[in-house]
Amino acid sequence: MLVAWMGENNTNDNKITPVLFGNKEAFLNKFRTAARCRPYQNQLLGREFYTQEHTKPLFKKHFIIALNNLYVYHTFMEIFKILKLHSPISIYSQLSISTRKPTMLITPTPSETFNYISSILWNTISSKLKITDYSVKIKCLEQFSVANATQ
Repeated sequence: MLVAWMGENNTNDNKITPVLFGNKEAFLNKFRTAARCRPYQNQLLGREFYTQEHTKPLFKKHFIIALNNLYVYHTFMEIFKILKLHSPISIYSQLSISTRKPTMLITPTPSETFNYISSILWNTISSKLKITDYSVKIKCLEQFSVANATQ
């Protein structure tokens, strides 16, 4: 079972939403049988009873991106759109583009700001994807990025 935490930081109305993936019937039947109902030989439960399913194959099967990967994906896509379309100009003007390589960003002073984090993410991912110019269509890049994030 996967538990997701949702809600605002400053309010008291936080909610925990359980999300169940995998074999639902096997999960529900697991705890329905009391020890006194099982034969004596089967009353001790072994390791296989307590093993959990790994999330990676489940996430891949259902095309779910982990929260950290989702943040990286959206940040990368936003920076790509900003660099390609020069919009919004207020954010574009804060980015320092390298004169040597037009697809590389010069990282500002290390901090927790969007400019610093997005510059590092952009430089890392764009070099892995071998982006040499901004002629790539946004839709194609979105599909390619999502396919790689679920692997």
